[in-house]
Amino acid sequence: MATSEITQSIKDITGISSVSTHSIEDAQRFAVASIPKNLLRFALNRTSISSDGSSIVHEINDSIIDVQRNGFSCKEIPFSESKWANDSTSLKKATASFPVYWSDYDGIKIAPDTDGSNGGYVFYINSAELDDDCDLRNAVIYRACSVEFEKLASAKIGGVSEPTYVPPSVTLTSAPSISDLTISAVAPPVPSFTSVTFASVDGSFDTVQPIVTTTNIAAASTYTGTAPTFTPPVMGSLDFAKFVTHLDTDEDVELASGKIQEIQAKIGEFSARLPEAQAQYETENVAYQSAIQESVQEMQAANQVAITNAQTELDNAKSNKDIDIQRQLQNGINDMQAIVQENQRKLALYQAEQGQYTADVQKEVQNYQQTLQKELQIWQGERTAELQKFASDMTNALNTFNKENAIYQTSLQISTFYSAEAKKYYDWSVAEITNYIQNNEKMVNQTIAARQQLAQQQQGR
Repeated sequence: MATSEITQSIKDITGISSVSTHSIEDAQRFAVASIPKNLLRFALNRTSISSDGSSIVHEINDSIIDVQRNGFSCKEIPFSESKWANDSTSLKKATASFPVYWSDYDGIKIAPDTDGSNGGYVFYINSAELDDDCDLRNAVIYRACSVEFEKLASAKIGGVSEPTYVPPSVTLTSAPSISDLTISAVAPPVPSFTSVTFASVDGSFDTVQPIVTTTNIAAASTYTGTAPTFTPPVMGSLDFAKFVTHLDTDEDVELASGKIQEIQAKIGEFSARLPEAQAQYETENVAYQSAIQESVQEMQAANQVAITNAQTELDNAKSNKDIDIQRQLQNGINDMQAIVQENQRKLALYQAEQGQYTADVQKEVQNYQQTLQKELQIWQGERTAELQKFASDMTNALNTFNKENAIYQTSLQISTFYSAEAKKYYDWSVAEITNYIQNNEKMVNQTIAARQQLAQQQQGR
């Protein structure tokens, strides 16, 4: 009962180096279990004899062809009736001519009990006879190949698990806290100018007393009376929380980039409006300084005209007054000129303070812009590096998933191929068994028909 050729055929078909334990034996039993026993009498075998009433050990009951005691076939009975088989008072008692058997816990039991003169045997189909020389050899080979291909399919897909994509995490640097621009510089107060008046002299002129009409800076037509102040623009609300939501929760880099562009647009709008506010202040300050200058010039011109007129009238009246009146008049002129000079000093000091205030405001604005730009550049640089790393991590994670998935898909395809081969060879094995059954039944039917015809012929004689 050699199976070396069957073994080699299985190896050649499947490509395996060694056949699994019991693979050929299982395939032989599969074929035996699928074929009527009367077509497998070439594989008939019997067990060792039972001559002492003991059970005959035989575990494959579905392969039993016959059980005999001393040449008489035994009838199978259920285990529940075995009690009556050796009971002399029972109508179901077995006899030497009509023995029975049943399956007991330790094997096949025969009644009446076997002895030295009445030995018992179990005749069965030995599946091992389906070997290299058997017509069912291909059925055994195909069935064993089907099992081996199933084993290969399970081994191929069993060693590789389906990959899962694990997205990388990203930790972003907190956005800088941007406060509104505040100006600490204080605008200088507008100076209080003293009105220029001319004190009258003692005595009266012989002629018409000269009238000196003076003016001050507050009476000038172009003087506004209010110094301009610098009003910085207000920074719009920067929704950094929405950006983090888009990136961390939604994992949407495109929406996060859009939110960053919106924030940068607001910052850009603020930066654009800041020079406008500064330019507005400078424009108002230039107009204010120009108004002050024009008012001073207007005041000086008016006072000069008044002084000139007074001087002219004084010259006309000097001849009629003595030196004392001239001294009083000169003192009044000197007092008036002192007031004018003091007002001019106050104005010069105010203009200097106003210029310092303007310089301080510009310095604070520049420092704010530089600090803001520096913080934004640092933050944008960190965010750019973090987003680039996140994109790189996403690419690496996707590449890893694609690589593992390619291996998995390849293993799945190979496993699917092995499964298809297993089914194919199983179908071939079934087809071999079906053909064997059909061919042998046809041959048996022909033989029976021939015997019946021969019998009829003999009766006709």
